[in-house]
Amino acid sequence: MSVATGLHAVFDGGATFLATGCNTPDPAGVSKPLKLMKGVSRDVVVHRLRAAADAMADALAHDDDEAAVQSALHKVFRNYVEAPASDQLAAVIAALRPRTPISTVSLGLSAPAVAIPPTRAYGGRRAS
Repeated sequence: MSVATGLHAVFDGGATFLATGCNTPDPAGVSKPLKLMKGVSRDVVVHRLRAAADAMADALAHDDDEAAVQSALHKVFRNYVEAPASDQLAAVIAALRPRTPISTVSLGLSAPAVAIPPTRAYGGRRAS
């Protein structure tokens, strides 16, 4: 099974199981069933997992169209996969995001320098 097919199965199976109203049994069988994170309703979790499963299914169904796959993956992994340039609204949103480069690297070719965005090993981007 490919990673994309596996992710679709996890998202789809999770949404289907949680929609039944049951909590996940403890895999080790030593404690009570696992609960959802406090403050997040079951309906919200099911909706998010279903949306992720649908987006992964869309990406798998259009695996011959790079822009369609990128658009579908952006819906699930918006912090990691940029929206395709053909999506005008997404392009405007991406242009408005602050990008503070750590450094600029010249490729040594006739191409322009490339800005390297800051990264962190844990957590999100630092607040400016």
